[in-house]
Amino acid sequence: MSVTGQARSKARKLRNLDEGRLTHPVFGNREVWRTQEEPSVQPGWFTGPAEAAGPRVRAGIERALADVADKAVKGA
Repeated sequence: MSVTGQARSKARKLRNLDEGRLTHPVFGNREVWRTQEEPSVQPGWFTGPAEAAGPRVRAGIERALADVADKAVKGA
């Protein structure tokens, strides 16, 4: 199972954030962007928690699918 994200623009990328790089506009000037590497974002901020929650999320999805299948078989 995998979860993907898509930025609204090419200027910001989820992968860069997850690697600890934050790209943002300079205060007062949205035309100029800078990349801030430390200490803005902890590397792995997304993948760490997502991978840790994986088994719990998968179990929930499997329960929901089983419930739907049961209802379909029973005609409820």
